[in-house]
Amino acid sequence: MSDKLRVQQVEEARKRIEGMILKTPLEFSNSCSQLVGTQAYLKFENHQRTGSFKVRGATNKILSVAEKERRRGFVAASAGNHAQGVALGASLVGAKAHIVMPMNAPVIKVAATESYGADVILYGEIFDDSYQKARELEKEKGFVFVHPFEDPDVIAGQATLGLEILDELPDVDSVIVAIGGGGLISGVGSVIKQLRPECRIYGAVSEHFSGMKSMFYGDEVPDRKGPTIADGIAVKTPSPFIYNTFIKNCVDDIVSVSEDEMASAIVF
Repeated sequence: MSDKLRVQQVEEARKRIEGMILKTPLEFSNSCSQLVGTQAYLKFENHQRTGSFKVRGATNKILSVAEKERRRGFVAASAGNHAQGVALGASLVGAKAHIVMPMNAPVIKVAATESYGADVILYGEIFDDSYQKARELEKEKGFVFVHPFEDPDVIAGQATLGLEILDELPDVDSVIVAIGGGGLISGVGSVIKQLRPECRIYGAVSEHFSGMKSMFYGDEVPDRKGPTIADGIAVKTPSPFIYNTFIKNCVDDIVSVSEDEMASAIVF
């Protein structure tokens, strides 16, 4: 169990963002339960205003920044969901957001990000390219950088999802979380392991971007194999900080998922 993220930090984050994000439903799925052979629940983060859990961490980070710093504006890199979270969070405090997105970012995500008042810069083929550009803008323009996962305030915001799961299903015995950069599973896994140590935490990665799984098993981190339908978790280089600080302490196993399996799940 990791003591790097305290439950008190997550409770404080929940109070801070209350009223700005939704407490999303946790629903029992009869059809999914029949498919997998055990009781299965789905956490409907797609009900969030931006359609993703990312707004939790982004908003907590932005609200944690002093007023003087907010006036400098914010910058972030994202394939789409973090972009919208930062854009919305910045708009809620009257600040400007500048978002660098990959050239192939879905048009609907670009438009949604712009609809929250953000400036969108399209740069690079994958998240890693956009990330480097955003870091350059941070130095050149003095913007406050909002990291999508390597930030304690962002992780604490994502961890509020874990508190909500325990609120509604206190005897939960396993939680499955997708891994891109690893911020969500770091937060959810850390807080659940502290409050319910017997609960198992499983991560899922795209087989085309399976770096975190390789790191977990001590294998050589592979180059990306190609494009993935899961554009939101297409992070080429896994974060050693995220792995060493959180994932190795709170995650029980990581599995890779094929493109066909993900497509089937979307249809399901």
